[in-house]
Formats: sequence, C-alpha cells, structure tokens
Amino acid sequence: MAECHPVDFQWVMEAKRRGATVIHVNARFTRTSAVVDIHIPMRAGSDIAFLCGALF
Repeated sequence: MAECHPVDFQWVMEAKRRGATVIHVNARFTRTSAVVDIHIPMRAGSDIAFLCGALF
C-alpha cells in the first residue's frame, strides 16, 4: 500500500500514530511491512484459511 497508494497510506500511518495496531498480511516483505506493527507472511492460496481463522 505504501508504494501503490501513498496518499491513502498516510491515513494508515496517522491511525498508527494515534495508537492503532496496524497488521499487514502479504507474502512479500515490502515498505509497508517495514512500518507496520505486525507483518504476517503467508503462502499464496492460504488466504481463505487465514480469513476463516481470523474471523472465528
């Protein structure tokens, strides 16, 4: 998000500055991963299993 949508990403960083916990789920470590609180690397294709685990 930091590379593709820098204008929108400023609001994520503002929320982090105000105390929000920012979680980034991506297989690759990017510039966004470097500045968030938690980076969760996962294999491609396992996103549905992750989503179900996060919701229930």
